[in-house]
Amino acid sequence: IDCVDPLPIRALSRTDLGDPTLPDQVTLVDPRPAAGSPLLTTDRLAPNDGFFSPASGVRGAFTGAERWADGWTNTARLGYFPTCNPGAGIQSLPNEARNLHFVDGSKSLLAWSSPRGDDWRTFDLMRSSAADDFSTPTCVENADYDLKGTDASVPAAGTAFFYLVRANNDCGSGSAGTEWSGSDRNAGSCL
Repeated sequence: IDCVDPLPIRALSRTDLGDPTLPDQVTLVDPRPAAGSPLLTTDRLAPNDGFFSPASGVRGAFTGAERWADGWTNTARLGYFPTCNPGAGIQSLPNEARNLHFVDGSKSLLAWSSPRGDDWRTFDLMRSSAADDFSTPTCVENADYDLKGTDASVPAAGTAFFYLVRANNDCGSGSAGTEWSGSDRNAGSCL
């Protein structure tokens, strides 16, 4: 069976079993939506009934930022998710770092929570003077190992600084978060 081209998900690999009466065996799947995928947006919302957690503009269970099925589903157990460093247990790009905030009224010390899962190694703390543009960020910290960072810079009068934190691992840099539309936020690299 031929797949749609381009795929709406990040990866799907199959092995041809050589028998046209049998389906091809799936060998790898990354169900997160691919860049530009129609799976990233919708005008339909999950019911707000206390059971579902409505996510604006996202179809299905996987956003571009997180692959929550790692580590506990049968698909993960059978090894269908991509692997970057199997010896270290790294299966994919890290999930989104969470809860970025200034610590106890500080104007220079920021802290955050690690991503869900144990797939991160380091963090980049990025600063921008525009809330919606991190394409060329100032890298306050690059590939740092702890869950905090310090930025003693002070914005010019009448301006502000905006911050993002991104986790990294052997597969590369993870998500810098999502836009209101549900698509991945574009953030430049900290090399």
